Amino acid sequence: ATGALAPHRRSPRLFAALAPLALVLPLAGPRLPFDSLVTTLNPGTDLSQLAADDLPGPPNEGPVLLVLLADSCAACTAGLPALAGIAAQEGEPAVVGVFAGTRREARAWSLAHVPSFPVASSPVKVLRQYYRRLPQVALLRQGVITKVWRNRVPTADEVRAALALPAPAGASGVPASGS
Repeated sequence: ATGALAPHRRSPRLFAALAPLALVLPLAGPRLPFDSLVTTLNPGTDLSQLAADDLPGPPNEGPVLLVLLADSCAACTAGLPALAGIAAQEGEPAVVGVFAGTRREARAWSLAHVPSFPVASSPVKVLRQYYRRLPQVALLRQGVITKVWRNRVPTADEVRAALALPAPAGASGVPASGS
């Protein structure tokens, strides 16, 4: 009979051990680096069929720097000059923004910030599977993600370095070399 009571005696200790975690995790969780585990915006993911309105073309044509952004994202606005620099350079990937919100909200954001690249829109509920916090920037080759920058906009040098990396298997139509 004492063996059956043993789990109940451990319950207060287990509760005391887990209570701080239960209090801290909801507050600290979005800042912890678990995005690759809980979102689908990861290298190797095919975004060629991304559901977004007003995309200038399919994201599977050449290298594309896809930027997920929103109105409430101060880092998105702060990264616009760096994105403009990338978009202006010949030989750099095409820069395309996807605004988390309605088409009307995306247009209002574009008019307020005048980005130097096209901005499409996608409902928050659709785009939310790809991020926990914004900005999220992904380098695509033939629609497949090769590199992701989370919660920040990359520099032009970082994008050039990522372009020099071999494409993942299937991103260019041929398997990546094993070297």
